[in-house]
Amino acid sequence: MLADPSLITSLAGVQQVYLWYSYIIGAHLIGGLFLALGIFTRAAALVQIPVVAGAIVFIHLGEGLMTVGQSLELASLVLFLLVVFSVFGTGPVTIGKLLGRSATA
Repeated sequence: MLADPSLITSLAGVQQVYLWYSYIIGAHLIGGLFLALGIFTRAAALVQIPVVAGAIVFIHLGEGLMTVGQSLELASLVLFLLVVFSVFGTGPVTIGKLLGRSATA
């Protein structure tokens, strides 16, 4: 029921829903690419934290723990790792280091 687009549209309006969907898609595509390449790691992780936290609260909590797909456990692990990336930054082997960027950026 919470993931029903018509309910969200009636509450927020079509334009706001479009903006939220665009943010979610962009955060996952661009943020995931940046995390995989190791560039702008902290910013990419910070952008994805609200999306994953929202998915846990509004979608996965209703499924409960120890289900067949284990989506709550996986989403919680991803959220924890995003927090770790946002706090500690990149690792020793990244494209950012090859390009001469510092690890703290």
